Amino acid sequence: MGDKSRLCHMGHILMDNRNGLVVDVEITHANGTAEHQAALKMLGRQRRRGRKQTVGADKNYDCKAFVQGCRKLGITPHVRPRSSTRPSMGAPSGMRATKPV
Repeated sequence: MGDKSRLCHMGHILMDNRNGLVVDVEITHANGTAEHQAALKMLGRQRRRGRKQTVGADKNYDCKAFVQGCRKLGITPHVRPRSSTRPSMGAPSGMRATKPV
């Protein structure tokens, strides 16, 4: 018969935490880094002047590129650490950019 199916595209959804509403969507090629790139792209489209913005994310987003990308956009990331024994990869020494999500 046919070949095995392969993951070629990914759908990403950015949701408002307070009301659970979808605020942005993005479709990307599945390439191993698509989730972080899509998240930063969607967050960049949601920037609002004069309002402090934060984003909560699971431990998959505990990487320097994502945390630094959020900070570059002026968004405070709250990322669950991959391990409870060390601070988040993106957090400067002595400062954690994390909280339980």
